[in-house]
Amino acid sequence: MNVLVLGDGHIFGYGLPAGQRSYLAHFVQQMMRTGQSVSVEAQPYLTMPQALSSLSTLPLHQYDLIILQTDATLLQPVVQTAPVQQPCQLLLPALWSSPVQIPRSRYRFTQLLHGLKTGVQALWSRYTTPRTQTLSVLLKRLRPYRCTVLLMTPMPASTRLSRWQQRQCRTALLRRAGNQAFSVFDVNSVIQPRDEYFQTQHPAQLNAVGHELLGRALFDFYQSAPTIITVQAIRRG
Repeated sequence: MNVLVLGDGHIFGYGLPAGQRSYLAHFVQQMMRTGQSVSVEAQPYLTMPQALSSLSTLPLHQYDLIILQTDATLLQPVVQTAPVQQPCQLLLPALWSSPVQIPRSRYRFTQLLHGLKTGVQALWSRYTTPRTQTLSVLLKRLRPYRCTVLLMTPMPASTRLSRWQQRQCRTALLRRAGNQAFSVFDVNSVIQPRDEYFQTQHPAQLNAVGHELLGRALFDFYQSAPTIITVQAIRRG
């Protein structure tokens, strides 16, 4: 069974002492106990825009299971590849290329007003037009393979601002991915933002207890996910 996993440092158990296993290691151990041979390709330390870039180059049809551990960058806008003009160039096109002069004729004054109007309209469109979020593009990329995709909501955060971002991403992922028939594992159903689940030296990273609980719960969810388990059963048959 070929498994692809993308996410952050939790994949390899960042900060854990030697001999302690990450949630992914616990997950794979549970799978191997069922008698399956498991081959894992893991890409850790990725933000969601970086994960999207990786997914665009990988042969996703070759994997039996794709696990994507999301984070708070899920709602970031997709990076534009086209160069963006500076606001001052958009706002004052006539004054940008020549010395500032007070127009004395109606013709030049009309030209200046037209330039200002065009620049203001461009700026208004730029900052009010909804931008495509990474989440939307991720779901579109994974949609043809959703029967083998398992999405994880972001890890609980320690600071107030991070918790707010995590809640926004979690809500959006559960709603949008759920509406598109993706299997979404809610990390918050197992891990809460309390000290007992996180490392003392690295408060944003799960400790050994948190990793073990998460790995076992993730496997249980995988075993019960209707779409995924049906596909796996067909392939094994």
